[in-house]
Amino acid sequence: MQRVETLRDQANLLRRLAESFELPQIKEDLLHLAARCDELAANVARALADERSRPVAELGKRRVKEHP
Repeated sequence: MQRVETLRDQANLLRRLAESFELPQIKEDLLHLAARCDELAANVARALADERSRPVAELGKRRVKEHP
């Protein structure tokens, strides 16, 4: 979950940074990056939740396949 928090913190930082710019293109780019960080945080959180909801036996099989 540390990565999720880091991505959300980065999104907030980018939004604050965007507020400090008057140039519309820079502001827009920073806000776009912030939105992307939020999307990534949601994807990571979802992947972690999916991983945790899998049966333990299934997780063991998958790890064996990943690491021959």
